[in-house]
Amino acid sequence: MPWGTRPTAKDAAETSADMITDVDSVGGRGGMSQPANQTPHEPRRGWLKNGNPPGDFSTAPRCGAKTRQGTPCQCPGMRNGRCRIHGGLSTGPKTAEGIERIRRASITHGRRTQAARAERQSLRLLMKECRRLLDQLAERPERDGA
Repeated sequence: MPWGTRPTAKDAAETSADMITDVDSVGGRGGMSQPANQTPHEPRRGWLKNGNPPGDFSTAPRCGAKTRQGTPCQCPGMRNGRCRIHGGLSTGPKTAEGIERIRRASITHGRRTQAARAERQSLRLLMKECRRLLDQLAERPERDGA
């Protein structure tokens, strides 16, 4: 195409086709680096996360929980039937030992435990008694001879 002339639609199509074949031959980032007749990969194998059986993850049973859009969730489900987002989390300890372990683990500072409250109450009573005794000593008349 001579310089200064406007390209036609035919020229533009030929130029873009040349660019695509150049990218394919170099293996660049053109997005069409593989010919269309080849498969992208063989079927996937290996262990999946969250207890799902090995194999193709697209065949795993779906979660099916109702999403905020009102549609069923399409994530692969775990053994309990829900995905990692909609289920599978702990429902809490069931035994007395487990409940006690969680209770001990959740203490952050200990200021509101029963022992700490009882200790503060006994200190308040002791301070109250000390103030009462000091007030009694202040009210007593001083003796001159003693």
